[in-house]
Amino acid sequence: MKLSRGDLSGYWFDAYGWIACYFAQLEGLSYTLVELLSRREETPSLRKLPFQARTERARELICNHLRSDGKASLAEEWDALLEDAISAAPLRNRILHNPLSVNLATGNPLHDKDVGIILIHEAGQQVLKLDSVQKFAESIRILNTRMQDLLVRTQINQDSRLSE
Repeated sequence: MKLSRGDLSGYWFDAYGWIACYFAQLEGLSYTLVELLSRREETPSLRKLPFQARTERARELICNHLRSDGKASLAEEWDALLEDAISAAPLRNRILHNPLSVNLATGNPLHDKDVGIILIHEAGQQVLKLDSVQKFAESIRILNTRMQDLLVRTQINQDSRLSE
């Protein structure tokens, strides 16, 4: 049963919630990899980077670490996962960082008659529809499942931090 009263707001809440949840876990992964694998003096500046730049550095660190341990195949999987996470960031930002055109609690239009997100911060952008947001939520769930699988199969010791 949805929170809505016969409208689509519950479905929007679900999609938004799952995108936020799964992407937060991917973001947490980038912080963890940087913390575990970077030089101590480098870590504070890396933690301040935006998601894409921080994840790119985390990708370099984990892939180099795994390749140096003779785990090239696992490094390839991490490389693909983190590249996909970086690629997902712009749509995640478009979805979660832009104002709604529909009141999710009531289902009533806020700005116009289209059910979706009006990207008023970027001129000429299209309205995102519920089905595309739901599809993105599913793709982020799959990405998160891949992350969980890789975490189970990858061992990173505390002494893995790069030498200072």
